[in-house]
Amino acid sequence: MAVTVKEWGTTEDGRQAFLYELSDKSDKSGIRVRLTNYGASIVGIDAPDKNGVYADVVLGYDNLNDYVNGTVYHGATVGRFANRIANGSFSLNGKTYDLPKNNGGNCLHGGSGFTYKLWETAETGENSVTFTYTSEDGEDGFPGKLDVSVQYLLTDDCKLNIRYTLKASADTVAGLTNHAYFNLGGKGDTVMDTLLKVYAKHYTPCDDTGIPTGELADVSGSKFDFRTERTISEEYDDNFVLGDEVSQDLRLAAEAYDGDSGRSLKVFTTMPALQFYTGNYLDETKKNGVTYGKHSGFALEAQFTPNTPNLINETDKFPSCVVRAGETKYYEIVYQLGVK
Repeated sequence: MAVTVKEWGTTEDGRQAFLYELSDKSDKSGIRVRLTNYGASIVGIDAPDKNGVYADVVLGYDNLNDYVNGTVYHGATVGRFANRIANGSFSLNGKTYDLPKNNGGNCLHGGSGFTYKLWETAETGENSVTFTYTSEDGEDGFPGKLDVSVQYLLTDDCKLNIRYTLKASADTVAGLTNHAYFNLGGKGDTVMDTLLKVYAKHYTPCDDTGIPTGELADVSGSKFDFRTERTISEEYDDNFVLGDEVSQDLRLAAEAYDGDSGRSLKVFTTMPALQFYTGNYLDETKKNGVTYGKHSGFALEAQFTPNTPNLINETDKFPSCVVRAGETKYYEIVYQLGVK
């Protein structure tokens, strides 16, 4: 294993962003991962196809400036709360907190959020990089200071482990995810022919703004039933329920497969839900000379169910995202690339 680092540009306030590459130098079938401390983001993942030919299977940009100005969260760590919070507000301990409304009347991905922040690089290991960020009390309207670390760890079985640690100074709500868009063909064309399997019996019906109605619906007989592998075929921006609690152990949430290249992706997580999004508004992405459009990538975002801060009294269906004062929470997401 090896980690290399280089300067990647400066932000408007003159601070330095870096680009890190994690690679398995001992195995020609391994993967190479590029990361940046801007947004604690995945910039690229090079993975071999069935013939050993490498391609970048994650959408994104070629330079820091495009990440600073981008609007679709490419590969980013999103928070303080990933996905939507209804009407840009929630109540905790009898007090209502108002948040930015950046998605119609709702708050999406925490408002200005963690995506557009320059994180500190706390540590680099033989095969890992750890980024840290302190979200101050009141940032984007959220209560309590929240200390966050995100460790990216590459293992020799082509797994990229993403480990989140959250510690709060006062009661707050928090739930992070990674927002990588995958295209396993590595060509920039549509992902609609990608085969997908999602290990979920239920999904959450939503209103026309993406806010769950509070119902847990059975996937049986619906377009949301991916328990048997099938092509994506149509647009999605929907939440699947993986379990009724945050798991102590990793569980397999989803698998994807591109028949032409033979590349596969498995997603494991301890999180209770998974947002499946088919890049319905992609129209700005240009990377490696390839311009991406609508449906050029899919995201499998392990997370809490959208609007969980307003579902605190329904923990039998939707696990709590509350982090209590002095409490430390741990979550994990794993992307495993392979060939079959």
